[in-house]
Amino acid sequence: MSPDQVSSRPATAGRKSRVALYSIMGIGVVSLPLVLWMSQAGSSAGPLDRYATYRKANPSLGLEFDYQMNSRKLTGARAFVDSGKQARLDVKGMNEDYSGVMTSAGFTEVERSSGTYDVRNLVDEPVLPASRIAGATQVFPKWINVPNLRQLAPPDATVQIKGKERGLGVECDVVTATFGSPEAKGDAPGGVVEAAVAPDGRLARLSMTNWAPMQPRLHQSWTFRKFEAAPADERRYTLAIPDGFVPYSLDGKYGPVGVGESMPTSGWTATAGGNFDLLGKLGAKGGLIALVTPGSVPSQRARASLAKLQGAGLPVVVVSDGTSPAAAAGADAFDSTGKLVEALRLPATPTFFLVDANGKITHLWMGYDATKATEFEKDVQEQFATR
Repeated sequence: MSPDQVSSRPATAGRKSRVALYSIMGIGVVSLPLVLWMSQAGSSAGPLDRYATYRKANPSLGLEFDYQMNSRKLTGARAFVDSGKQARLDVKGMNEDYSGVMTSAGFTEVERSSGTYDVRNLVDEPVLPASRIAGATQVFPKWINVPNLRQLAPPDATVQIKGKERGLGVECDVVTATFGSPEAKGDAPGGVVEAAVAPDGRLARLSMTNWAPMQPRLHQSWTFRKFEAAPADERRYTLAIPDGFVPYSLDGKYGPVGVGESMPTSGWTATAGGNFDLLGKLGAKGGLIALVTPGSVPSQRARASLAKLQGAGLPVVVVSDGTSPAAAAGADAFDSTGKLVEALRLPATPTFFLVDANGKITHLWMGYDATKATEFEKDVQEQFATR
């Protein structure tokens, strides 16, 4: 969407947002508690402690790595991390051309093949949220901000030195932690975490494999071509938003109200005065609710399509995101408290909600492109007729 298709709404306050480390291991397949590796094999402490010491001495890292998830492979990803304060990821491959930047002020991402990006406010320590627009954030080694690798497996894991392998140009110790049921049995969750640690504590590779009953085996690995203290200039990473892209802000729920949720139907104020019966206005079959910003170009352009839809017999109600009659000119109703619009978590206007007789959202459209007005009107009528 371009700036003439939506009007950006003000940022809303973010909620606390954390990404559990087990989500990067199982992607919802296996939930692993954030607890310590219990080192039954004393020799394994050496490589793990070397890594912890290295990370404590080098909170800022410049990374280049290859990523693999099962049979899918991506080469040459780049990342920068600064001890949980900021991070950047650049990925090109696996059908993605993506950049993301995270700071304590927010998270910005661009997926250049889809032409969308978003900015969200974070109120706790920075984490890398699950991307709404690309799968690329799965590539990011979220565990990198946890310098103690013992936190990546449960306490009853069997930990041992597996051997040696070449990485980062040196001979590395390979440490494994195996937990849960053996993979061959598959009657209970289990997994393996494996790390290759260089003599100076740098990480050459980290792999995670887990399995669960009735679930496909998941294997992820990050093989580092570069793992080193980042120079100061890398800390000035920024992400320039291309011309024509539309910024929007999201709260902690990550995104607007969706299909299947209920539209707030009571509490609206009629622009002419008094309470506004939104469902009563739509009628027994429901209809289209258009939430607009009066005076904005995209909302003004949408009025022509709304008039055509009404003329074709579709029930239409126009509500304003303003909080006073003056800010609701041309709309049927407005939100005098601002609470109703806030509950919708809208990043932009105009937004169009098709609802049933009970106010449940059955379809929604965000933004209005005047060059595709006919297609929009046809889609709305078809969705109304066939739901």
